[in-house]
Amino acid sequence: MIPELLHQAQRGIHCLRGYVHPRMIASYFELRDRPLPEDSSRRNLAVYDFHHIDIDNVMGRYLFHLVRDFFSLGYYPAYTDRFKFLASVHRKRYKRLLLDIPFHTVPKNQLPDRDFIYITDHPTKAPTNAEAIIRISYDKRRKSDTSEFEFPFFVHPAVTVSNYFPPRPDTSSARDIRLFFAGNTRSKQYSKGNVRGKFNMMPRNEVLEITKAHFGAVDCKDVACEQDLRTPSDHFFQCVESSRHRIPSNEWLPILSRADFFLCCPGVAMPLCHNLIESLACGTIPIIEYGHFLDPHLVHGENCLTFHDRASLKRALDLASVMPPAAVRIMRENALDYYHRHLAEGRFAEKLLTAGQPESTVLLNAYRIPRPSPSSAEALHATRQPTHAASKPSQLVPSTSLL
Repeated sequence: MIPELLHQAQRGIHCLRGYVHPRMIASYFELRDRPLPEDSSRRNLAVYDFHHIDIDNVMGRYLFHLVRDFFSLGYYPAYTDRFKFLASVHRKRYKRLLLDIPFHTVPKNQLPDRDFIYITDHPTKAPTNAEAIIRISYDKRRKSDTSEFEFPFFVHPAVTVSNYFPPRPDTSSARDIRLFFAGNTRSKQYSKGNVRGKFNMMPRNEVLEITKAHFGAVDCKDVACEQDLRTPSDHFFQCVESSRHRIPSNEWLPILSRADFFLCCPGVAMPLCHNLIESLACGTIPIIEYGHFLDPHLVHGENCLTFHDRASLKRALDLASVMPPAAVRIMRENALDYYHRHLAEGRFAEKLLTAGQPESTVLLNAYRIPRPSPSSAEALHATRQPTHAASKPSQLVPSTSLL
């Protein structure tokens, strides 16, 4: 009872802070008067009408990806004049990145007199001119019917706005890193926590410890500086712990594109991490325990290698170490194809707009909910079915080629 009261008190303070903070007040008045672009009548329009501060969670990451996804389809954003929404734009790290996208502000009670997509977190009556209504839910749950869609994970915002996005990987040429990992490994965060207790998965540091012990010091290289990454190495596994060396955002995708496989260790509070999406975007094959958290699921031997415990992790590592070049190339192409069909900018927005539903609900926090691993029968079925009817099926790697 007391923790819940404290949480509610903190939320109340957070809501009131903007009304007295000078910078947030200045931000509101600056953005409130953003004019209508001269060529606005020729643009597709998406109106974002947010009432709740929850849209600012994770430093504005949800909003960043939502706006970018529709903008990539040609829908320019218009934000309704709501103080709490506009006042925090400069304050939230990823929300302020949206200032680089042309937008304007509309009165909250005077929406455009033309067709537009209406995106809101409020159960208000749909505007007359809305050609599509998309309601945002902050509930922590999975979808329950065909009108609901789980918000996917995307490439990290800092990578999205880097000079190397989108990447243009070469999936046919030989790569100089066989297995790669880079990320945070702070013991307090990544040695225990929700991934073990809530999701029944091995924590990040346990996955790394097993991998390093499996190959031994001869085949593992702990990268300590930029020069270590530039120097050719015969080590099978190269590991970059951010406490030793932090890879700049502009260099991340080019380095990731040099690897055949990426060891997708889980996050702290939930399994999914941006580096999984980035590895797929680079045609770098993930070795992963949580491929079933993506929709559609990643498939072992097609676009990833999967594991579920210590023994299966070692088997996946052995498989990666002996896989023939031809099989690696096929899996690279499949991983990249999966990204372009399902996770590239615009794919989720396209999915919402072509669903044939008068209204759709997007569940922003579905990725935080545990889900059962697919059965062996489901996995076998997935390898036999193309994941998108309009595209060519992914190439299946024969088991003999894997070995």
